[in-house]
Amino acid sequence: MNGTGSGKTIQSGPDDYVFVYFADHGAPGIVAFPDKMLSAKKWNEAITKMHQENRYKQMVVYVEACESGSMFDKLLSDNINVYVTTASNPHESSYACYMDDSLETYLGDCYSVNWMEDVDNLGTTQTLKAQYKKVKRETTTSHVEQYGDLSLDSEELEMFMGSKNSGPAGYSEPQPVPQARSDAVPSGDVPISILTHKIFKTPNEWEKREYEQKLLQELQLRESVRQTVKTIVESVVEPEAVDGILHKPASPVDFDCLEAVVDRFSSACFPIGKVDYALRHVYALVNLCEAGIPSDKIMQSINSAC
Repeated sequence: MNGTGSGKTIQSGPDDYVFVYFADHGAPGIVAFPDKMLSAKKWNEAITKMHQENRYKQMVVYVEACESGSMFDKLLSDNINVYVTTASNPHESSYACYMDDSLETYLGDCYSVNWMEDVDNLGTTQTLKAQYKKVKRETTTSHVEQYGDLSLDSEELEMFMGSKNSGPAGYSEPQPVPQARSDAVPSGDVPISILTHKIFKTPNEWEKREYEQKLLQELQLRESVRQTVKTIVESVVEPEAVDGILHKPASPVDFDCLEAVVDRFSSACFPIGKVDYALRHVYALVNLCEAGIPSDKIMQSINSAC
């Protein structure tokens, strides 16, 4: 993972209980930073290396990202003392919520808001299992999942998050399943939602026209992404295979191909860390890799299309 982030690393030892919370953008088999990406393969290799070097006693990871389940599904070992929950399964978006009228942006993501509010309300003396069950029930916009060593879910949150007892200890009795938050939107649609909100809220006609222009530009960018990906796919597979590549859910296995192809797409076409809608189409590139198309051939098509 050297060179992926800021350079800051977890300096932990064999007796440490480590908690990692990650929130950013994702796609099948990857999470994205503004200028870099991290594949599921490399993330799991990093965790395994930490285990081999005795750099933690137990580790808990919470991940907020679209398709975040794909980072660990069938990849994370169940015998290295690591427990993970994700905001979504391998094939769906996570959702933003809490639109703030004054700031004109979304203040949180549904999964993250739910687990943080749970800590605020019940403290950290409840178990990981209790929190997982509650957050899974209350996150109605996506499917919260768990991976790794599930026996760790009997541990209390305070072992990883520290002590906080702002509410009654333990897990409360199950409540009726809540309605989905009325303002929740798929993370990839946040730019569209914010601009639409601004258009309807502003009384200033000049500002309204400015927001409408920005919305048009965003819609045009999305169409450009769609057409570019379609062109790439059409140039490397037979016509009868195009529809399946463009529409079926992606399950990455060939990570060497995925990393090379997505990196080229990001550098030559649309920077995936800055154009979230481009991330929504990474699945098509994954499908090309999983169809056995050589990465060199896919990258040649990317170069031609962009």
